[in-house]
Amino acid sequence: MIGEKIQQLRKAHQLSQEQLAEKLSVSRQAISKWELGESIPETDKIVLISDLFKVSTDYLLKEQWTDPTSETTESYDKGKSSKWNNLAPTTVVVMMTGVSAIGLLVSLVAENFFLNHDYMFLLGSIVQILALIGFEILVYPKPKTDIIKTRRWFYVINTWLILPFYSLIVSMYVLMLSGWNGYSVLYHWMVRGIIYAVMGIVFSIVLLIVLRTPKRKPE
Repeated sequence: MIGEKIQQLRKAHQLSQEQLAEKLSVSRQAISKWELGESIPETDKIVLISDLFKVSTDYLLKEQWTDPTSETTESYDKGKSSKWNNLAPTTVVVMMTGVSAIGLLVSLVAENFFLNHDYMFLLGSIVQILALIGFEILVYPKPKTDIIKTRRWFYVINTWLILPFYSLIVSMYVLMLSGWNGYSVLYHWMVRGIIYAVMGIVFSIVLLIVLRTPKRKPE
């Protein structure tokens, strides 16, 4: 019975077996076996299916056949009618990364126009924080299986856009502690570049580890 329901929901959402398999991190053969009744999904996959198709786990597991397809399709169509909900994850990444880049530009302008005021670059940081919040708001309605990699690479890319001024602060303290007045301007920028690169690599590695894609369980 659960296999028939999965098949019905998949077709109602116009997904192929391959597409559904990708969203659930399983093989296409696993989907085929579920729909043919040759095997049943594991508990964690049932929860993912419930979340993906916006149906209850009770509906999937119980024998009683209450067809939710019309309601599911209606809510799905409402989601499609929303311009923001219909944005592809990649589009969201490009949009919010652009906002973050604008924040970096604001920081550069603020620092150059307000030379007598420290930490004016924080104005641009506020824009970048808003970009991060906007990204999370736009991807929140999407199935979690769709946005794992998207979130991972979004934060890695934006790490490099957010770090420039913060790495300058760190490099300033490093140069002060090392008696920076005796060094040339070229040496100053070399140190700043190295610190920026090291901070960017370290933060990127940490994000890739923390936001790593869960391993696919063997069937």
